Amino acid sequence: MCSFQLTSSGDPAIPITDLDFHNDGSASSEDYHWLLDEYNWKASAAGYFMDLEAEITSAHISGFGAMPNCHMRLKNIAESMNVYDTANVTRGDPGIGAFTAYHNRTTIALKHIAAGQ
Repeated sequence: MCSFQLTSSGDPAIPITDLDFHNDGSASSEDYHWLLDEYNWKASAAGYFMDLEAEITSAHISGFGAMPNCHMRLKNIAESMNVYDTANVTRGDPGIGAFTAYHNRTTIALKHIAAGQ
């Protein structure tokens, strides 16, 4: 793969909102365990407006975009921000709970990646 080449299609970002409130506790007090806690991103790093979704918001980015969260020393990609697009889905629509407005977080290779690396 050549330098500055798109590495994958865009990933969605899913807002995680007011986790402590919805679990009647505090993650810092270890009242509950959230498995994905170590893999969430700051909302401001995921996309515009996500930090305004609720009082406390983080972002879960799946797919290729989750890798830099685990291997920072091996980072060889640059990421874009998610694109905010509601696709005209409103809070009154039946599918709103299965929808995220944050799409297309793309990554590009910063250096050449040889086959098998």
